[in-house]
Amino acid sequence: MPIQYRVVAIKRFAYSLVELLVVLGIITLLAVIGVPNLFGSNERYALDNTADKIEQMLIDARTRSIAPTNNITGGYSQIFQVTFSDFPQGSVSKGKVTAEGDIRTNLASLERGIASCGTGVAQGSVTKLKSLKFPRNVYVSSFFPTNQSPNDPEATVRFSIGKVGFQCGDTSAPIDSAELSNPYWSGLTATAPNSTARYLVIELSSKQIGEKRYIAIDRLNSEIVVSRTNPQAGFTALIDTFSPLWKDAPAATLTLVCRAETSEILLTYPRAVDRSKQEETLSNADPNRLVYYDIHWKQGAAGADQFQPLVSKYFSPLNQDVVGYSFTTGAVTTANQPTPLVFRVWAFDAFTNYSDYKEFSFARPTDWDCGNNGGGGCVSKLPKRSVLFRPVITYNEGFDLDDNPCTSDTNNGTGESGQNEFGNQMLINPEI
Repeated sequence: MPIQYRVVAIKRFAYSLVELLVVLGIITLLAVIGVPNLFGSNERYALDNTADKIEQMLIDARTRSIAPTNNITGGYSQIFQVTFSDFPQGSVSKGKVTAEGDIRTNLASLERGIASCGTGVAQGSVTKLKSLKFPRNVYVSSFFPTNQSPNDPEATVRFSIGKVGFQCGDTSAPIDSAELSNPYWSGLTATAPNSTARYLVIELSSKQIGEKRYIAIDRLNSEIVVSRTNPQAGFTALIDTFSPLWKDAPAATLTLVCRAETSEILLTYPRAVDRSKQEETLSNADPNRLVYYDIHWKQGAAGADQFQPLVSKYFSPLNQDVVGYSFTTGAVTTANQPTPLVFRVWAFDAFTNYSDYKEFSFARPTDWDCGNNGGGGCVSKLPKRSVLFRPVITYNEGFDLDDNPCTSDTNNGTGESGQNEFGNQMLINPEI
């Protein structure tokens, strides 16, 4: 039987031209959508990374100002600042408190220097510690607030050693954050045109994407944060109509070093803390807000009209539970020991909200005594009060308890009234 062969047809499948075009279209569409997102992710990363580095620079400056080196020149104070540049010429117009930046405003520098007690920075006194050049397309688009001149290419955020808060704006005469009612801190929004801003805000932008990052510093506690929304955009007016509260019972101590011509007097009392709401009590009042003191005094038991101003708008470091004020006076000597010595102290905040005054009276010989009216063996006593009140305070160089009392000693420091130094400490109220 002959062999029969069977032919089987094999069908082969292929893509049509239409199908190929559809697939290519989908691939193209995904590329069109995905590539910008890829570039956008890179831009967001650059924006976030730059904001984080600026935040760290500011934290670094603030930290260095809290723990300074010993390189301080007499008559000057050490500063650490972050400077931003270059703002275009004329970026700050008359009556405007915001510096507008552009793609050229892409450099930040951490600097150390010294500043005089006035407004200026000493010529040639600034040393650059670190520089940050922003990635391409990232820049500072605005800086608020500032008082810089229209031709100033720089804006700064400055932290000074021993100074509460910070300064910002013009590098030669920046705005002080503690001046809560300074007009440069005016409101930014239409809904709150007459309010006071709470934050310094550095706005960071990218030329490629519409997103922004905001580096903000809180005026009340110097906290530094990075946000994707402007914390100033809907701020509540920073209004304060409430007086400070005294931290402890209204008691004080008096310490003297008596001499024949002038004596050194140190008055200490519990500090006061500020509040911004009526319902705030001592436990939740803000301890980081500066409180000032007016101190009056009189010598002898005469009428209240004999009180004389001793110091005005005095302030003390916020990290201490008591306030100490020392001064030199000729009203108390070994030959002249009026009794009592009476002090009145008012506490008030940056909005000049005054507390009721506290009156402290010290009688001789129960509270203090300079010995035998000019004789030797001079003794300075402390008032009899609770042993639980044991304040540790600092005192300036003009107050030297190790000096020889009851003598006219011209080598006992400067003898000038002034703010307390941050150096020596002493326990002025041992158990009695």
